Amino acid sequence: MSVLAPMTAGSVENVYVFVCDALRRDELPESVADLGVTVPTLANALCTPQSMPTILTGLYPPNHGVDWFDEVLSPDVPTLFDADTGDSNGLSVGYDELVWKGSSVRNVLDDPPRVDLSSVDPPFVAVEHDHGGHTPYPGDMERTTADLLGRIGDTDELRRRYREGVAASVERFHDRMAVLDDRGLLDETLVLFTSDHGELLGEHGGFVGHQLPVAPEVVHVPTVAIHEGLPAGERRSKHVSHVDFVPTIADALTTDTGLPTEAMDGVSLFSDLPRTRLTYTHALVRATPKFRGSMLDPIYDAPSVWSLSGGRVVGKTGPVRRSALIWYEALRSNYTAAFNADRNPVGRLVRSARVYGPRTQTFGTPEFSRSEATELIETVRSGDVSARKTDIDEETRRDLEDLGYV
Repeated sequence: MSVLAPMTAGSVENVYVFVCDALRRDELPESVADLGVTVPTLANALCTPQSMPTILTGLYPPNHGVDWFDEVLSPDVPTLFDADTGDSNGLSVGYDELVWKGSSVRNVLDDPPRVDLSSVDPPFVAVEHDHGGHTPYPGDMERTTADLLGRIGDTDELRRRYREGVAASVERFHDRMAVLDDRGLLDETLVLFTSDHGELLGEHGGFVGHQLPVAPEVVHVPTVAIHEGLPAGERRSKHVSHVDFVPTIADALTTDTGLPTEAMDGVSLFSDLPRTRLTYTHALVRATPKFRGSMLDPIYDAPSVWSLSGGRVVGKTGPVRRSALIWYEALRSNYTAAFNADRNPVGRLVRSARVYGPRTQTFGTPEFSRSEATELIETVRSGDVSARKTDIDEETRRDLEDLGYV
């Protein structure tokens, strides 16, 4: 049975995707879960510039080539926005941002068409990316992430502020659902509520944020599929991942998108998924521009493989870079270091070393071996896809600083 049963492929005119940034699976509000079928999801990357292209191409990050905000998807990489929108089917496909400042994500996606949910004519596919639980939080949107986390410094307060951000995002999602309802489009629209990655909220010795280190709290995210043909409030046991979204969207529509889904890394969720399924997760952090191409680049390279029972990290970062990362995360980063600024520096270094010192890690009780994980990692990373380089303008750089990325 597919995870979207009893709904069948080719049964809807429209698809609406709402991406709630930085929402971990255990923080999914019941007001969203109650609307449809909740499916456990494993993120294929741990930061937005890698995850959003994955969601919109059906490809693992090594196969779409984007690792950072100074890169743009190659024209040779098919995306959801390449769907056939000719006169024969009249399909509209577009993307928009809710709250997230600037054009950093839009630039990475090569400036896709915009969509206005209040006026777009069926059939359509609309994707909207919302600020979600990402820093800065409501009430402090003008502060940088480093400044905000330095002022919080307490796990309980951090979780409270994070949940305020998620709640504001979910309220916007309900507003978007009301738009579809008011237009009489809900019955003919498959709604997919998901997140691009999770978030650390003080776990593993005080780590905060995403992108690094690899941890279950960042990998495990929710997806809720909402449609009149799906049972509301039900939870499914099989997991999916971000690479499955484009094949699923193409399969759901009554319209032929013409997308090359057979060449994508994911599969349609209308197919019968195996109970045990391994998923690749990318975790690569480039050095700052000053050190690009040096012995410190990439500063973190820790691909991992996951199933619902656990994950295995097979690090590629050498001892020199791991040592530099231990120091940076403990004392200088905009997330973890800022949040722990009042703690003893020696203790911060020790905690950082426990996380970044080991080259390999195991989480949970994975039913697959390290050699199986390594084999999948090598297979995924065997391609040679490059993104186009681009310059980050000053406005985008300031936006990324507010978000904690620089």
